[in-house]
Amino acid sequence: MNTITQIYKNIIKNRLKEKINSLTNNMINTIIDSIGKDNNSDYVSIVSSVQDAEREMIKQTLITTFEELDNNYKYSKERFKFYVVNKSNIPRTITTLFGDITFLRTYYKSRLDDSLHFLLDEMLELPKYDRYDPIVKAYAVDIYTKTNQKLSGEITGNQISSINDLINKNKLNAIPRQSIHNWINNWNEPNDVYSQRKTPNNLYIMIDEKFLGCQDKENDIMVKSYVVFENIKPIYKNRNALVNRLVFNTSSDTPWIDFTDFLYKIYDATKIKNIYILSDGGKWITSNIDELRMENNMTIKHLLCEFHFKQSINRITTVDEERKTIFNLFQTLTKKEFFKTLNAFKEKYSHKAETIEKQITYISNYYKSIKDMLKSNIGSSMESHISHIVASPFSSRPKGFSSLKINKYLKINDYVNNGINIFKLYLDSFNNPLIINTNTPHNVNITTKDTTHLDSVSLPIIESGHMTQTFQNFKTITSI
Repeated sequence: MNTITQIYKNIIKNRLKEKINSLTNNMINTIIDSIGKDNNSDYVSIVSSVQDAEREMIKQTLITTFEELDNNYKYSKERFKFYVVNKSNIPRTITTLFGDITFLRTYYKSRLDDSLHFLLDEMLELPKYDRYDPIVKAYAVDIYTKTNQKLSGEITGNQISSINDLINKNKLNAIPRQSIHNWINNWNEPNDVYSQRKTPNNLYIMIDEKFLGCQDKENDIMVKSYVVFENIKPIYKNRNALVNRLVFNTSSDTPWIDFTDFLYKIYDATKIKNIYILSDGGKWITSNIDELRMENNMTIKHLLCEFHFKQSINRITTVDEERKTIFNLFQTLTKKEFFKTLNAFKEKYSHKAETIEKQITYISNYYKSIKDMLKSNIGSSMESHISHIVASPFSSRPKGFSSLKINKYLKINDYVNNGINIFKLYLDSFNNPLIINTNTPHNVNITTKDTTHLDSVSLPIIESGHMTQTFQNFKTITSI
């Protein structure tokens, strides 16, 4: 660290110390004055007063820091080379988790192309005209994944509000549902967020579909749902868990291509020996299984889910004993003998012979898949999975979705089910892709290295921010 950098740090530190010392004195006076002042208990009065003073201290610290950064560049030699001051002390108000803050910054005009810039806003990556800061947005989007858009706005508003606001109910910062909706739809969420895994010999994939109401088309939206796991493990009596579960949902017209791309970014296709597909035997599934084959020596087997086999038996007869008998005979009789037994039910229950014939055809078509399923000892829990990961968040209440936006919501829902930290992911990617103005004459850093004035300061937003071109430019300048 050079001496100039330390000088700038010391100047900012001293100014912040002055501000905080003043605020600390105010905090003490406020706390003492609050005791016995209103109808609330002393405990509530003290806690709320401490919170108010703490929030005010944080807000004033942020304001001071931002304005010092702006002034540092405004009076630097570097600024005189590339920009002229168009207007000074332009206020901007943003809502943070600590409440609203208003800070002043400078509006610059480029000497090269007359373009106008709020350089402080650009450095902090605060989009134009946004009222809420990225942390509030990340918090709201994260809460949305656990509830819904309307409730997320109310919960986030309560988080922004102080204890006194909540007590008096007269100044709550509830965020409109439409704002949450816009933040989600405008979020350029990344595709590659999953780490590569150690590849096992065997991989199991449960597949099914769910239909959701559609707002812009007559037909419902068909969501294709995939659940990948490596094995099962007992967690207690009669209860198993999937090992390293991954979910993938899409309404795409090319679901198998999309899923294959997703799967082989995480697993090494050359190391997988066997893939077992568990499904209800739908044509869109069985006719596309070979899309997963990336190696000649890879074996892919289809296993019909036990649930659907038993469901077919239940449609043949309603008598419990007969159902158990059919299931047992399937495992003990030859194929010819078994279907001879099934055909006898058409005569016994002649009033539904047509239904029974359909079930016999279904079992016949998937006879080998059922046999392989019973031998595998891997049960399918796809029905419960699709209920929890698709039906519950998307169709538990009557509502419709846009066919153009549903895949965004499905992807975010997959993030949640796959253990991705939504709050962190939003902060890392909320401003991507960032459009860079290539006509700008100079990628300036408002914490300039002008040795005749204040030097640059090492800021966390520069040192550890996501690596957009803007960050790289700032980081390069501050490391000179």
